[in-house]
Amino acid sequence: MLNYKICIIEPSDFEYSLKSLYTQALPRRIVEVLYLASALSLRPHQVTLANHRKNTQTEHGIVFQALSELCWKDHDFDIILSVDDLSLAQELRENDQKIPLILWGQQLSTHLSMLPLKQQARQSYWDAYVFETVDLSQQYLDQYQLDVIRTHYRWPTMIRTLRNRIQSGEALIQARSERLTMAFTAPPSQGLAELLQAFSILQKCFSELALWILLPPGYDPEHPTEMKSQTLLEQARQSEGIEIFEPCPWPDYVNRLLKAHLVCSPRTAANPGGSQIIDALAAGCLVVAEKHPSLQSFAEKYLHSVEPEPKADYIERFTQKIAVLLTQVIEQPEKTLSQSLSQIAYLNTTFTWDLRVWEWESLMFQLLNHPLYVRGQAPPDFQQETPHAT
Repeated sequence: MLNYKICIIEPSDFEYSLKSLYTQALPRRIVEVLYLASALSLRPHQVTLANHRKNTQTEHGIVFQALSELCWKDHDFDIILSVDDLSLAQELRENDQKIPLILWGQQLSTHLSMLPLKQQARQSYWDAYVFETVDLSQQYLDQYQLDVIRTHYRWPTMIRTLRNRIQSGEALIQARSERLTMAFTAPPSQGLAELLQAFSILQKCFSELALWILLPPGYDPEHPTEMKSQTLLEQARQSEGIEIFEPCPWPDYVNRLLKAHLVCSPRTAANPGGSQIIDALAAGCLVVAEKHPSLQSFAEKYLHSVEPEPKADYIERFTQKIAVLLTQVIEQPEKTLSQSLSQIAYLNTTFTWDLRVWEWESLMFQLLNHPLYVRGQAPPDFQQETPHAT
């Protein structure tokens, strides 16, 4: 049985624990880190999760460590995983030439914090790079000419409170709102303006239609990309049939998501890691989204995609796609239920930490047990990963 001493570093100053998954409106990035730490600790491995917190504590075998209290010269970790943080790599490598270092990149390749990867010397610190999707990994490969052998991807997973939440058609019917409801689950800057236009048109055909704006947990209205969103939200508040839900802990968010018949995503983010779409599909919602290669690569079978070009009639085409699905919900409930149960089953066997932890553990095993599998040199039996939705 494997039993590694693993340190996960992430750059936030959140004072969280595993309980926070159920009590705090944590950003999804932090949630995924906590899921990984929890899954690894149950294998079992000895896991330390370090960030810029003030207080160190231990919960369920995981040490939640203040970074300021770690002494890298004296560490006894087997492997170190850094989330979107390049700053400690040089210090870590100067103190230990052999320990495997993994960069888990969730930011865009153009993000300021990732620009040091332009330097080959900085790249040489890392034994592996892991990104959320094939598309994001390709962005990094193209921009920084990373070593292909060291570059991997690991799909995000559904939120844990959705795991096997719906196990029958009856349960899904009971979870849905009695009122025909569509939901918007992205930050407002990512398509709310377009969806408000579509909704005003749809109301003329579906008089009882409701639009729920579920501001995602961890949503930051002060983020530079969201500064203009407050005007949109105020417009939505004054519009009939629209309700805005403030960020909340993830279990409450899931309960609201399960009530929606459709989830609409008119604009795909530059880095669509897919967790927003994965959650919607796992909740059995019909999902209408702008077509994007990253999303198509893992959910093409279940997504109702709309081509972004030509832009001139994009809103009209997006609205028509929603109208077709709303009509199906009303007139063909059995077909809709069958589609929903099918995608729920798919998500529950593909996008869970039961699979993802094995993939992470496999990578760590390779790094620790293949002497040649270090900073770009493949072991004799190495086979490059090919894109697949697992």
